[in-house]
Amino acid sequence: MKEGYASFERALGVPSGERETLAVELTPELATVRLTTDPADAELLIDGQPAGSATQTLELPTHDHVLTVRRTGYATYATTVTPRKGLEKRYRIRLKTLAEVAAAGGDAADNAGGTGAIDGGARRAPLAAVSSAALLTTGAGQELKLFRGGRVRLGAGRRDSARRANEIEREVALERPFYLALREVSNEEFRRFLAHHVTPPYQGTPLDDDALPVAGVTWQLATQYCNWLSREDGLPPFYQIRFGEVLGINPAATGYRLPTEAEWEWAARVPPKGPQSVYPWGERYPPVGRSGNYADSTAATLVRGALTGYTDGYTAAAPRASFSPNLHGLYDLGGNVAEWVHDVYDAAPSVEPVRDPLGPPAGTEHVIKGASWAQGSATELRLSFRDFGSGPRPDVGFRIARYAQ
Repeated sequence: MKEGYASFERALGVPSGERETLAVELTPELATVRLTTDPADAELLIDGQPAGSATQTLELPTHDHVLTVRRTGYATYATTVTPRKGLEKRYRIRLKTLAEVAAAGGDAADNAGGTGAIDGGARRAPLAAVSSAALLTTGAGQELKLFRGGRVRLGAGRRDSARRANEIEREVALERPFYLALREVSNEEFRRFLAHHVTPPYQGTPLDDDALPVAGVTWQLATQYCNWLSREDGLPPFYQIRFGEVLGINPAATGYRLPTEAEWEWAARVPPKGPQSVYPWGERYPPVGRSGNYADSTAATLVRGALTGYTDGYTAAAPRASFSPNLHGLYDLGGNVAEWVHDVYDAAPSVEPVRDPLGPPAGTEHVIKGASWAQGSATELRLSFRDFGSGPRPDVGFRIARYAQ
């Protein structure tokens, strides 16, 4: 079998001591992609190879393809498409002139001419491959906010009595603008990607309501959601995925992805003004008032280490944005569900200063950031807390991010 081809199967019986040679030629599995471009005489490249006029109907194998549309005097547009057997995808592409790009403050490599796709009859609104809007909305309705980052000190100092050994203090600089979702991905949003997903109950407490954050998903499944949403919105996928496994990434892509550990911690710990935060609510433990959804007194029957004298109103997960956002306008960075981030877990990360880190290139476990409804200790509720894992948990979900350029 091979992605994009019909599988081949044949039974063979080979007597002992004999040799059989079998030549197999797989038949491409094709699907229709219809392109309409403005200007009409633009040139099309498929996976880097010239393919004639950009206004045409294509029959492409059902695996990822990079389509590039270009013409002299216009900014080049590129996107990744994945044809689907039995469905016709339609894309309408308008190239921006170099004058339009310059007037918008971009350069010749930037092209905000979007694509509108019809996939099985469901029309999706176009999104720009490169964006500078302060707030954007995905085709699925999720809001993301633009951040320009800055410097952040990850980890915790040795004088912090609640510090864990893996919270090594280190400096990073975020120089590449990025978007971060205001809210965690909900069960309802995730089921648009995987209709049969169910977040299992925890000791009889339901976690599957549409408004609750999705949980019980692996890191790999979260990345598949990101790539699915990228394709829905006409953006180049960030993750290179084959047969459900992430084999690599495209760092230049502006498609959706998981936040990096540095982005997550910057957004959670560095306020617009003032020193870095220790906890989501301030500098001292325990939380006061109604600071977030943690393992409160009502969760004592479900988990160990629940907070005494603190009640947030929810035994387990809460509907997203049930509590006030942080100073960046982001909800549930502390509490509700903990969150998968992009980085492979390293118990002893380098202390050397680094720009826009993406974490180690390979590994079986990934970093989890933020406390959840099942956690309540001083160690777990700190924003520098680093958890990790490889499998699903009933208190771990995710939010989406993407680079702006």
